[in-house]
Amino acid sequence: MIAMQSRSSRRAPQRVIVSGHGELTMIGIVRAINRPRRMVAILTEEHGHTIIEFLGDEDIEVGDRMCWKNDTGLGSETYTNMTKQKNLNVYALHHWVPASQLRQRLLTS
Repeated sequence: MIAMQSRSSRRAPQRVIVSGHGELTMIGIVRAINRPRRMVAILTEEHGHTIIEFLGDEDIEVGDRMCWKNDTGLGSETYTNMTKQKNLNVYALHHWVPASQLRQRLLTS
C-alpha cells in the first residue's frame, strides 16, 4: 500500500536555513510512502521527486519536511527530517523523478 498526499493538501516546499547541519541545499516534502518496500518519495520545489529507501525503523510520515545535501548523491546518505528534527540514514535511489513516474518507481525500484 502506498500512502500519498493529495495534490490539494500538498504544501509547496520552501527554502529554509538549517543551522548545525552543514550545507543542506535540497528541501522537500514527503509526498508518498510505500512502507512494505521502505520507500519514500520526496517532492522538491524545482527538481521533481527524490526516491529514497529508509534503512532503519524511521518515524516518517507524508507531509514531513526533509532536507539533504544535493540532487545527485546516490547510495548511502544522511537526510534530515526537519519536521521531527532527526537525522536519517537512507539509501538514495533516484532523483528528478517526474510525477507521472512516481507510482511506478515506488513499486518497482
